[in-house]
Amino acid sequence: MDEAHMKAKETRERNKAARKAWREAREAEEKQDKVLVVEAMRSVLRDPEATTAQRIYAVAVLEEIQRYHFVPTSMKYPGADAITADIGKKLEALQAEDK
Repeated sequence: MDEAHMKAKETRERNKAARKAWREAREAEEKQDKVLVVEAMRSVLRDPEATTAQRIYAVAVLEEIQRYHFVPTSMKYPGADAITADIGKKLEALQAEDK
């Protein structure tokens, strides 16, 4: 191989290694986030002051993340946007506890 081909091969190898490192970092971050989200949704289910809508949403999120098969696949949750902010606050509280 000539020098141009060697440089191109080295570049491809570096790029492949960089993509692999990025993917591994992303997967590790996603795994941590899933644990956090699952715990937040479980805290919503345990919260005696949670509304029915919040509990249903928590079940739907757990269903999506954990693949429990609690929720029929055809079910769409109306009003999910209305409680997303509240769940975000619960996630922030859990993150603050972790620090």
